[in-house]
Amino acid sequence: MLHRLCETFGRHLGHSGGQDYHSFPSPEALAADGVEQKLRELGFGYRAKYVQQSARLVSEKPSGVLWLHSLRGRPYREAWAALKELPGVGDKVADCVCLMALDKMEAVPVDTHVLEL
Repeated sequence: MLHRLCETFGRHLGHSGGQDYHSFPSPEALAADGVEQKLRELGFGYRAKYVQQSARLVSEKPSGVLWLHSLRGRPYREAWAALKELPGVGDKVADCVCLMALDKMEAVPVDTHVLEL
């Protein structure tokens, strides 16, 4: 899915070894009209709506994508709470982003099914 996302909405970066390379799309690119439907066609299913809505919220912030970058400098719980304000972001996704993108080593993503045990 990530490859299709970048290929469809990212900037073309170049061609090497018979392969085209694309950037990760900007929030503005993912917030555009018609993106949700295209994401569904690319196999994003129910996530398509959340990707577009979250991208729109980020792109509408005065600092835009820099808001996302600023979360790295905030304490874990503040960053986690900020991420949970985005549509479709629950506890596990917020913890995954905190751990893998924001260097918050105290984050422990837990699938809801584990809580049922």
